[in-house]
Amino acid sequence: MLISFCRNFRKTPRVEIIGGPELYIDRGSRANLTCVITKAHKVPKHVRWTHDNKLVQFDRARDGVNVKISYERDRTISFFSIDRVLPSDSGAYFCDPDGLSQVKVILHVLNGEHPAAMQTGGVGQAAAPVLLLLSAIINLYSACFAV
Repeated sequence: MLISFCRNFRKTPRVEIIGGPELYIDRGSRANLTCVITKAHKVPKHVRWTHDNKLVQFDRARDGVNVKISYERDRTISFFSIDRVLPSDSGAYFCDPDGLSQVKVILHVLNGEHPAAMQTGGVGQAAAPVLLLLSAIINLYSACFAV
């Protein structure tokens, strides 16, 4: 059963936005969103980006919004960037490749504040379950790729 799971795992297309599911960036900085598509059965012809359920328009009056796409041997990468982000750029962004599941990242534009999720503190007792989960993932990964 594990061997069957591992074979299917290796063949399942994967779409992810690097650094997600939430990104924090200072107002006026450059936002770079990178969507990586791997294990796709066929290369997607188009990768669309949407912001709050609206297709991102690259011909709009605002300069500094760009998309590039890179086709490599075993993966497709879509680079979406916004120069000088504004608070109105905050929200949900979706990477939507043809024929595959879309993925979401939430972009938070900060005005010098430090969100609680970014503050550091003591590790405490919450680390034990995380370490256990990490260990299980490593063991599963090792089992899948040792087959």
